[in-house]
Amino acid sequence: MLAQVQCSRVLGVKRGFNFYEWNNRINRLGYDFVICKKDGSVVAAIELDDKTHESATRAEQDARKQRATEAASVLLVRWHVAKMPDEAVIRGLA
Repeated sequence: MLAQVQCSRVLGVKRGFNFYEWNNRINRLGYDFVICKKDGSVVAAIELDDKTHESATRAEQDARKQRATEAASVLLVRWHVAKMPDEAVIRGLA
């Protein structure tokens, strides 16, 4: 598991897309955690939501991150910090 990973380190650019245009869309977006297999391939990205995710600006950033992650076929799991799952649920992602 990796912590505080930039989206650009996880998501690739689809063939035919302009790298700089794509990078500008996800620039400064990151995941709280990324779960990887032993070979380094990504299993899932985890976002921990707190009160800061309630603002309109943050909601737009979260929506952008969600769209980019889904387009890359990467599972994005969102948990609210007040309702964190237990260890068994977290381990079940891997």
